[in-house]
Amino acid sequence: MTWRDRPEAGSPMALRLMEWLATTLGRRLVGYLLYPVILYFYLVRGYERRASRKFLERVYQRPATAFEVYSHLLAFGRVTVDRIFLMSGHTDQIPMRFFNSAPLAELVKQGRSGVFLA
Repeated sequence: MTWRDRPEAGSPMALRLMEWLATTLGRRLVGYLLYPVILYFYLVRGYERRASRKFLERVYQRPATAFEVYSHLLAFGRVTVDRIFLMSGHTDQIPMRFFNSAPLAELVKQGRSGVFLA
């Protein structure tokens, strides 16, 4: 079984609640709410916890600590919150910095699309 085969941990209603909380409370407050949510996820979702540990052990070339696994899952949660803001059109809530943005500005000016990676 791979992560793609895993069922979603949240329900559609929970995802709508998260979107409402994110857009109502803002990124900072929702960020604080992530700590207990991810702790619950860490405790309940053993497959994901083990997959994270296995990945981190390949990266660090040593056994991963429980805190490192929790932090890894927390990073995933933060990315998910950012995606909520992107999908709901609230990009002003996502801190972004652009370096050497002239090529991107030129694409926008020309009405062309592009892909940028962070």
